Amino acid sequence: MFSKNKRKKYERLLGLDEDELKSFLKRYSYYLKSQDELSPNAILNGFFILASIRDEKDKIEALKAKYKSKNKYIIKYRDEIIDLYKNGLGYVRISKQLEVNHRVKVSKSSIERFIKTNEIMRDG
Repeated sequence: MFSKNKRKKYERLLGLDEDELKSFLKRYSYYLKSQDELSPNAILNGFFILASIRDEKDKIEALKAKYKSKNKYIIKYRDEIIDLYKNGLGYVRISKQLEVNHRVKVSKSSIERFIKTNEIMRDG
């Protein structure tokens, strides 16, 4: 299909990440197959799929922006900390992951305070 470089180019062009681009392509392909004829109007209507994906992305970003902390490393790696916590890791393991992956030392208690203050819940 497309080379990796072309995929990256289209991701930047559309403002999507890899998973969002795959979702868009899958949904758009299904939409075009459901159309009786391939008209310009049918093609343009398919871009509502792109708009819905961007809206979902904006909602998630808005939710993540509400999380507060004074620790600059927690702010910088906020998304990773939240994902690790939701995937079942404890405060100590999250601290160790940050140290291994980013060479940043964030104490267990700082991570715990961040998660409890912002009332982050685990999914499931």
